[in-house]
Amino acid sequence: MNIKSTTHCPEPAAIAVKDVRVDVTGKGWNPVSWSQEIKSAGHGSSGTIKFPHGKDNYDIIFNLINNTGHKIRFDASKPVFVERDRPGSPCPSSFNTDQMLVESCDGDKLVIRNWNVEKMNLHYQLNFVTDKGNPVNPFDPIIQNDGGGVKSFS
Repeated sequence: MNIKSTTHCPEPAAIAVKDVRVDVTGKGWNPVSWSQEIKSAGHGSSGTIKFPHGKDNYDIIFNLINNTGHKIRFDASKPVFVERDRPGSPCPSSFNTDQMLVESCDGDKLVIRNWNVEKMNLHYQLNFVTDKGNPVNPFDPIIQNDGGGVKSFS
């Protein structure tokens, strides 16, 4: 029997990937004083990077602005540590989340994919080294995910 189907299954909707730009500025030395400025409107103030509820994925683009007078860069071997928020927990010491993925890291630019799948706060720590590979004190702000995202590797 030859049955011809007239049912059409629609293609899944494309998952949008939106850029969120954050300037991370280091000044002073031993220890470096860190700050961040969220350059993309609608994603928070200087403290917490916020991602609204919805299906979009986000590329968080961290640009290092080095005002220390020393040669520093993102630590390419471990540029970021991330952990789910736990009251009273110390700064993260590993990359322990399925909400994010490091896409690329070079000297002064780090790109992280944030799928924003589940509502949660994520503590993250940006790691830096000198041009000789010596560690520099890290920077550890917060990401607030409101969930609803879908993991996409596009």
